[in-house]
Amino acid sequence: MILLVLAGCPKPIPVDEAPPPLDAPEAAPAVPEAGALVEGTYTDEDLPFTLPVPEGWEARIGAREDGLRVSLSDPETGTEVEVWTFKGGGTEPRRRGECAWTFSDSGRYRAPRVAADITVATCTPDDPDRPRVLAWILVHDDITYEIDAIIPEGALGAGRAKAEGVVGSVRFR
Repeated sequence: MILLVLAGCPKPIPVDEAPPPLDAPEAAPAVPEAGALVEGTYTDEDLPFTLPVPEGWEARIGAREDGLRVSLSDPETGTEVEVWTFKGGGTEPRRRGECAWTFSDSGRYRAPRVAADITVATCTPDDPDRPRVLAWILVHDDITYEIDAIIPEGALGAGRAKAEGVVGSVRFR
């Protein structure tokens, strides 16, 4: 009887035997980026604009088929600058769920430096602890460019100054 019980127990696996390797998952196809960083400047692959990346800022390049082309972030203030593009010629700011556009005006503003009217807008957060969003919107070659500065609570002065420097450096070719 004892022999029957012992015969039914599974054999221990020797420690030096490794389990068979699992098949490696197939890698997802690479998503083409919207542009490239060359010598500290973002150059868009399809659209005629460039944006220098300030020293100390980090850049993230968007996917080629998306509206977000590039995003820059300043680790010092937590400010982010995003460049969005849309086909068409509208200058209304895009909807943002976390805030309401409480100010909007069109005219000859200094940043970005273009010889055309641009729309500036401010998105005020519903929660005062959330970031404030400043937007510069312009149309160039039937493409709407919306450049958003997302500035954390408590960094409005320094964040705005840094963001305006970035926005002022956008160049169209």
